[in-house]
Amino acid sequence: MAGKYALNSIVSGSLIASLEKMKMPYSFVIIVFIMFRFFPTLVEDFTNLKKAMRARNIYHGYQDFLIRPFQIIKNVITPLLYMSSRLADDLTVAGLVKGVDSRGRKKRYKEPSLKMFDYLVYAYLFAVIVFL
Repeated sequence: MAGKYALNSIVSGSLIASLEKMKMPYSFVIIVFIMFRFFPTLVEDFTNLKKAMRARNIYHGYQDFLIRPFQIIKNVITPLLYMSSRLADDLTVAGLVKGVDSRGRKKRYKEPSLKMFDYLVYAYLFAVIVFL
């Protein structure tokens, strides 16, 4: 649940700026950027695929994987591979438009900084770790 909230609420530009400020390797920053965009969209595509299969009376639930595994895998994997390929192309174009591939100094609209709430969360987590 916390992961879903994080995926939906974190702005990719501020995430990239924060990771760059923490001196993370640039390749790691790009991987995290792509991951934050790829997985939620892939889950949404998979949900839509299941709904379409139910509408065509191909998929009735998880028990179909036990009854007809090869047909279900064929009907799921092929469209998911196509959707993943299309999504990868879209993410590549979005990254290029945002200037992710440029190596020069980047100007950010908002510079990342820690707020009082961040320090309180760190203190709470530290206390939980120490007292466990």
